[in-house]
Amino acid sequence: MPLDIVRIFALLTGAVIIVLLLALWGYRFAVTSRRRRKTGVVSRYRSVLHRMAECDPEDLEGLQKAMEGVPPGDRETLVESLARVKDTPLSTYSRLLDALGVTDRYVERVRRARGWKERAMAAEALGRIGSARAVPALLEVVRDRKDEDEEVRGVALRALGRIRDERAIPFLIEALGDEESWIPPRVAEIIHAFGREAVPYLVNELKNYENATRRMWAAEILGWIGEKSAASPLLDALGDVNPEVRAKAAGALGRLKDPRAIPRLVEMLVSDPVPFVRVRTAQALGQIGHPSIIDYLVNILRDPEWWVRVRAVEALEQMGQPAIPSLLAALEDEDEEVRKKAAQALERMGYVERVMAGYGEEEFRPELRKILFLILKAGVTESISERVLTSEGILQKRLIRLLGEAGEKKSAGVLVELLRKTDDWTLQSRIIQSLGNMGAREAAHYLVGFLRSEHYWVRRATVEALEKIGAVEYATHVSELLRDPNPMARESAATALAAMGVREAWQKIVPLLDDPVPEVRAAALEAVRKLGGDLTPEKVRSLLRDTSSAVRKEGLTFAADRGMREVVEDAVKSLLSGDEGEAERAVDYLRRTGPHPFSTIADLLGGEGDDRTLPLLRAASVTKSPEAEEFIRKKITHAEGAVRSAAYRALISSGAAKEGDLLSGLRDPDE
Repeated sequence: MPLDIVRIFALLTGAVIIVLLLALWGYRFAVTSRRRRKTGVVSRYRSVLHRMAECDPEDLEGLQKAMEGVPPGDRETLVESLARVKDTPLSTYSRLLDALGVTDRYVERVRRARGWKERAMAAEALGRIGSARAVPALLEVVRDRKDEDEEVRGVALRALGRIRDERAIPFLIEALGDEESWIPPRVAEIIHAFGREAVPYLVNELKNYENATRRMWAAEILGWIGEKSAASPLLDALGDVNPEVRAKAAGALGRLKDPRAIPRLVEMLVSDPVPFVRVRTAQALGQIGHPSIIDYLVNILRDPEWWVRVRAVEALEQMGQPAIPSLLAALEDEDEEVRKKAAQALERMGYVERVMAGYGEEEFRPELRKILFLILKAGVTESISERVLTSEGILQKRLIRLLGEAGEKKSAGVLVELLRKTDDWTLQSRIIQSLGNMGAREAAHYLVGFLRSEHYWVRRATVEALEKIGAVEYATHVSELLRDPNPMARESAATALAAMGVREAWQKIVPLLDDPVPEVRAAALEAVRKLGGDLTPEKVRSLLRDTSSAVRKEGLTFAADRGMREVVEDAVKSLLSGDEGEAERAVDYLRRTGPHPFSTIADLLGGEGDDRTLPLLRAASVTKSPEAEEFIRKKITHAEGAVRSAAYRALISSGAAKEGDLLSGLRDPDE
């Protein structure tokens, strides 16, 4: 049984091979026969061919007369031979072939022949002939997606591309309005190949108000051809009712680079209601690239309407490097959208990359920092955020800080990603600071872990970041740093708890009032005050006697807030500290806890000696008693200008000044 199968297979294989060999022989025989027949025709009518060669290709009458007596079936062969002899395309004799009926014969085959191969060969022949008469039939084939073979349609399309008969242009332009979306672009390429010959037809098509699609393609192709004479009709097309036509006309004018189009394009840029038309107009202005355009656009940047300024920015982007100064100015526009568009334009132009390269140099350049800051504030963060991840050293650290200063939360994810990757504590602290500055609350749960960092700068940065973020839920973690070995971390923890408003934390902060570091004591006292904590008068007195002026200032504010009259003796002594800020706090304490007898204050200060005059004038300004006013008025005539000046200020502050006092002060010889 298996042997029989092998024999059958061998027989079938042999039969197939024989059939293929016969088909190949038949094809070669047909080709050879056709070639021999054509050779025979040429030999038979050599004298006719010689007479035809002497005629001009456009001399139809002479050519036809030379062919008299030649059977119709041989005439095509003679024309093909003539084209070879003259070394010219067959399309040179397309009008002769039209007159001989050859073109029509192939057109008929394209339309009627049953076999697809025959139709394909006819279409190919029409392409070689290059007659406009073939265009309608070839277009019919190309459009027939339902019944026509794909191969035939492809041959027909290529044939259309070979036709250079100007008479074909109207037919091709008509096909630009075809509903098949793929046909108009192919036909447009064919029309483009005609070059200047097509311009009059396309210009005329711009006025075809019955078909917007054809008008649109006409404008587009005119731009491809680049014929300067088309500028005027294209300018008219900028007023077309169809936005697609306006956009294509603007694009074509951009390719023509005709400066005469600038005023009209600028007008369109700010007035056209359709966004894509404005964008195409901006691109066209950029393509024209005339220096006067920047002057136009800079003036538009002063327009009161924000959307007009946006259009100007879009156009400036197309102008390239010369427009950069104007785009930088637009970064400080009052409108958010204008700023954003300018920043995006600078980013797309590669300018932001160049600025970052300069910003990474050893020497700090504040003007570059300002540019990058404005870019970030405009909401354009992509390129800078990406560079943060890929750069190192000075540039990376500067960009991290800049992201925080700009407060652009979109960059938080990038900073968190970098924070996860780095072990550099200096980088960690800087990243954490920036996350805090930008208020990146989503990073809070991740930041908490850095409260246990071995580096106090990281711990301090974390506390301050959690404070700025307002992460109250992590207050317990922050309060642990009140016992941190580093004083700056303790100070930051107290400040953060106060800023978070964690009222119950004040009791945990109180022990820091006895901290050996004065900055910690001052921060702790401020935190206790803000959180509503209670302190005994004895404790407040001890703080008012602290060796640090910063602590005494906070003590004065605490006592004033709580209305502690019982600490007045220590509070008044701050008037003698020599620290202007501390003296002002003491005056504020007297004002808020008064009235206090002026004589009592004078006694506490040790009397009215010359070295007590200025402190007493400060106290008198808020005491508001006849005794205090009398003291002030005595000092208005003091020999020293500084004392008289302080007396006038005290008189005004106390509310006791009269018109005569003010006039007297104005006449005082001391400024």
